[in-house]
Amino acid sequence: MKKFSLICLSLIVLLSSCARTSNEVAVGFYSKIKDRAPSQNIDNSVPNSKKGEACVKSYLGLYTAGDSSVEKAKEVAQIKKVTHIDRSFEGFGFIYQEGCTIVHGN
Repeated sequence: MKKFSLICLSLIVLLSSCARTSNEVAVGFYSKIKDRAPSQNIDNSVPNSKKGEACVKSYLGLYTAGDSSVEKAKEVAQIKKVTHIDRSFEGFGFIYQEGCTIVHGN
C-alpha cells in the first residue's frame, strides 16, 4: 500500500506541470507573478481610463475553465483602444492555478 501511495503521489506531482494555465515560469509550490505583455497593436495616444480582466482557472489539474484572451478582457470593460496589457499568474502547486490577462485602455 505504501508503494502504491508513493507512486500515485509521484505521478500527481509529475503531471501537475501539465495543468499550467499560463506559460509563466513558477518557482516553488506557491507562485504569484505579474508582468507587462510585449507591446503590439498598442495605442499610446489613448487615455488609460478602463481596465478589463479575463481569467482561466485550473483545479487539481483535472478541470480547467475560462477565457483569458485579450478580446474577452476588452469585451468585459468595453475597451475599444488598448493602451497596454498586463498578465498575472497565481498558482498553488497543482491544486489551484489562475492565469489572467488585464487590458487597459479606453
